[in-house]
Amino acid sequence: MRMVDIHNHSVYSIDDGSASVDESLAMLEMAEEEGICAIVLTPHSESFAYRSRGLEGYYLKVERLRALAEEYLVGVELYTGMEIRCTGHGNILEQLNDGRLITLNDTAYPLIEFSFDEMYSDVARAVNKLAGAGYTPIIAHPERYHCIQEDAARAYALVKAGALLQLDKDSLLGNLGFEALECSVELLEHRLVHAVATDAHRCQARGRWSYGEYGNVAKTPRLARTAEILESVMGAGAAKLLLEDNPARIIDNQSITTDGAIPFD
Repeated sequence: MRMVDIHNHSVYSIDDGSASVDESLAMLEMAEEEGICAIVLTPHSESFAYRSRGLEGYYLKVERLRALAEEYLVGVELYTGMEIRCTGHGNILEQLNDGRLITLNDTAYPLIEFSFDEMYSDVARAVNKLAGAGYTPIIAHPERYHCIQEDAARAYALVKAGALLQLDKDSLLGNLGFEALECSVELLEHRLVHAVATDAHRCQARGRWSYGEYGNVAKTPRLARTAEILESVMGAGAAKLLLEDNPARIIDNQSITTDGAIPFD
């Protein structure tokens, strides 16, 4: 497979991801070893104002990483984007429209996130507002939100309202707790996941995520048994669909079908 990672924090010194140019390069090399051929660099939007001279600084860092990848023969293409924090950060639609926030590779797909204890009504309101304006919001790691863990049928409603869902590989590997793992499987079984991404923050697992059977790959570009688990839950072709085909369509601004979503009883 030639995997495409649409949620990744490998750009250096902006958020809680890579801390240096060297770590960024190591993360890109690690991603290439895993079969990842393209990465959307998606730092947290709320970190821009005080750590990277805004978007200008971000774009300069992306260009530097592209040059380093070429110099060191790292075969990973890099695209721009951000993980947009919707909780407590003003009018997201207005900021997208005036260019203060950006989508994935300048497409109609903004990657959005919420506080883990966000009320479902607020998530639904944000999705409806963005979808109504012509965007297709991609909700980052919905399996980690308490409102979805409490009632996964809400995820079906969000997809029907126009959202896509991106699962973190660490949730599927059990690195983010039992609730996230259980919810991940439920979403996959109901065909509500449209992409799986690394959400990589570093090149070495550490801290509260570095435990369990696959704790050694937590928050890194390492995928471990991600593809195998996807196939075991959804069947043949699932890994290619969620790690390669759909993510590639997203960065090319092509549509993603949601017709296969299975409603909850």
